[in-house]
Amino acid sequence: MSKESIQARRRSESPAAFTLIELLIVIAIIALLVGLLLPAIGKARETARQAVCQSNARQMVVAVNMYAGDFKDQTWAAQGWGRWGRPLGNGDNSLVVYESGQMYKYCSDVDRIGECPTNKRRAVQPAAVEGDTNFFGSQTDLNWDYTMIYRVEGAYTFTSTRVAYLKQPSMFPMATRPGLNVVSSDLQNFTGLPMFIEESTHFNNGLTSDANDPDSANTFFGLWGGSRGDLAGDQVT
Repeated sequence: MSKESIQARRRSESPAAFTLIELLIVIAIIALLVGLLLPAIGKARETARQAVCQSNARQMVVAVNMYAGDFKDQTWAAQGWGRWGRPLGNGDNSLVVYESGQMYKYCSDVDRIGECPTNKRRAVQPAAVEGDTNFFGSQTDLNWDYTMIYRVEGAYTFTSTRVAYLKQPSMFPMATRPGLNVVSSDLQNFTGLPMFIEESTHFNNGLTSDANDPDSANTFFGLWGGSRGDLAGDQVT
């Protein structure tokens, strides 16, 4: 067999390489598949976050019910349910010692339960001092992502009081409280008495002073409960 025929045979047996067009087609197919999968992955992650959030709220409510079982069917006080400051003396300059609240007595892993899986204790405003830590020693701006509704403190677990929310909150401007003329058709009843709520981080932690707070009469208690703005920068009640 001649040398030329051997070389030709070797060339015919060698594998053919991808052409540029074939590579571009493969890349386009991969990009298309990624584009189809990303929304599904995003929805799955959001569903998982909602499940964690519901689990957090459920564990807090279970802790409240356990407390009520020990204290004549009454819920605990809104102040100090999580962690609260006990002044050692009188006056604004008194040293404050922070102590664990009722939640720690009836629930474990409070640090994780008090953190929203989406917000993760991030405030709108940056930390006042770089390196500041929260109650749990974490490098985050907020102590809690949930708050207790202030006016349900001390409520009996068998109360007949019903609570509802507006179906269309846009009916009223942010700085306007709904009047007493709201009709029942504009309200949606809760199935039970709500105890905890995840507040709007941008609304409750984005305020810089009580001057631009639409609810300045309750600045120290948040929209539902918990302080906000530069007055404390958190939703702790």
